[in-house]
Amino acid sequence: MRWASLLLLIFIISPLVAAEEYNVIGPAETVAVAPGGDYYIVVRGDGSFVNATLVRVLDDNPVKNVTVDSVAGVYVLNSNVVLDVDSLVEDSFVRYIVVWKAKNDSYIYYSVIDSNGDTVTRTTRLDVIKPDYISVSNGGGYFVVVYEKYNSNELYYSVLDASGDIVDRGLLYTGKGAIHYSVIAYDRESGYFGVAFRESWNDGSSYNLTFIDFKLLPGGAINLSSVHRASFPVRVSAVSVAPGMGGFFVAYREYYSPYSWVVIEIPDPQSPGTYSQVVELSRARSSVRGDLDLVPNETSPYLVFAYENQTSDLVYVIKLVKIGLNGDILGALSIIPSSGNFRYPSLAVSSVTPVEAYAIGWLEADNGRALSSEYKSDLTAVSEVNQVPFFGTPAVAVALVVIAWFVARR
Repeated sequence: MRWASLLLLIFIISPLVAAEEYNVIGPAETVAVAPGGDYYIVVRGDGSFVNATLVRVLDDNPVKNVTVDSVAGVYVLNSNVVLDVDSLVEDSFVRYIVVWKAKNDSYIYYSVIDSNGDTVTRTTRLDVIKPDYISVSNGGGYFVVVYEKYNSNELYYSVLDASGDIVDRGLLYTGKGAIHYSVIAYDRESGYFGVAFRESWNDGSSYNLTFIDFKLLPGGAINLSSVHRASFPVRVSAVSVAPGMGGFFVAYREYYSPYSWVVIEIPDPQSPGTYSQVVELSRARSSVRGDLDLVPNETSPYLVFAYENQTSDLVYVIKLVKIGLNGDILGALSIIPSSGNFRYPSLAVSSVTPVEAYAIGWLEADNGRALSSEYKSDLTAVSEVNQVPFFGTPAVAVALVVIAWFVARR
């Protein structure tokens, strides 16, 4: 009877143990996520490997792990974005592309896999350029990768089809000074790709925001007559870009006090110099990574923004914010570590219509692990995943058993 009471008490108490609202994907030094049909894909890597994990939408449970590369590894350097992923989805057809800067020779490599995690294009070098930052997006049936040449003022691009064949490649822009933080997005309504980045002016004394957009020709080559560029007189230390409703939204972190994240709208790709401020988020000192995306709700589209933020206790947390297109804050949450620091978030909005859900991947920097979690439109976690099922952590499990044993003896 006492053991029956013991088991009953454990059953009652154990659900009260605080669960951790994330998946532990695996060891990593860098992480990125993307949507893709019924799944999200979470890619991670370090100096010896690149792996991918498929996570089902509105399930938040990893269903398959894929070894993308086990030779070159990723050249992780500070907070540089040296690993990225995107998906091309057309009806039931899905292709994922993973791009990264290799540890062994510092060149860009890529691999294309299908919705089952099977390889379509094995690890292939993309270009002879050794990059700093890497970003990939897709539109019109093609993947477009942008990458800045290491420690230079040159920004390059490559266009690939769904099979991983390169159809166009070249120099996109030569700046006044060093280029950093380049990131790309595709706006389906206008058919334009938009690229935002920081450009050093005046011998590095000014770090201004620059934006370029362009279209592709039917065969996948860049339409050079469609290229537009604008520079903004703001000093920035981090950048993100998202599609709009025929234009683009750009988020940048101010280089100077109050170190806020600011979101602006560029409504017309053909006139990128015309813009308006949407919102300024709270002070985010030491925040070097943020990821912005659009949720194309048919009646009330809105933005979601994931960024790292350092608290007054000097602990890094991940913040997720819903932003109305008029600048209203529609909701917000913080993902707080039980110990250590959460860094470098990557955001993916589900491509399943009309599902409104988003996945975040980030790095548990102190333990070298990639984590992920999925949230519904009301910012509730899709699932709460314990690293130790049912009992929470081992210490809590032991404590529960001891307490229940004493109660059962009474």
